[in-house]
Amino acid sequence: MVHGTHAFHYPSLDSRFNKVFNTAMINHTKIVMNKVLESYNGFEGIKRLVDVGGGLGVNIHLITSKYPNIHGINFDLPHVIQHVPSYLGVEHVGGDMFESVPKGDVILMKVSEYEYELLFMVYWIIRRTNKLFFKQKNVEIF
Repeated sequence: MVHGTHAFHYPSLDSRFNKVFNTAMINHTKIVMNKVLESYNGFEGIKRLVDVGGGLGVNIHLITSKYPNIHGINFDLPHVIQHVPSYLGVEHVGGDMFESVPKGDVILMKVSEYEYELLFMVYWIIRRTNKLFFKQKNVEIF
């Protein structure tokens, strides 16, 4: 929580903080994804990739630059999407991941501290049952 609101919502309330936050996220993404793309080839064969919480689209842009056959969807909150530059092969969609997520062959979510608890819970359920049905409002994951 930041000033009584969720940390990912606060940048929409403070434009100076929003700029600092976005710069930090861009730099972190470039460092991590450049290393991933050097050694990981799991994006081959994907036609539609959705980056949930994709921010300003740097992550999906790096991927679609290396794999131009992928139609990338950068999905984030509307106040984030309104500031994104356009990238060839990337569609920007504003919304709330707790309401719905665009469909894709692969849903990508770069992990932050907020998602660790959710990912641990999902891992634990899959390890115990070999399947998962998760319903959060209108989002279903099998």
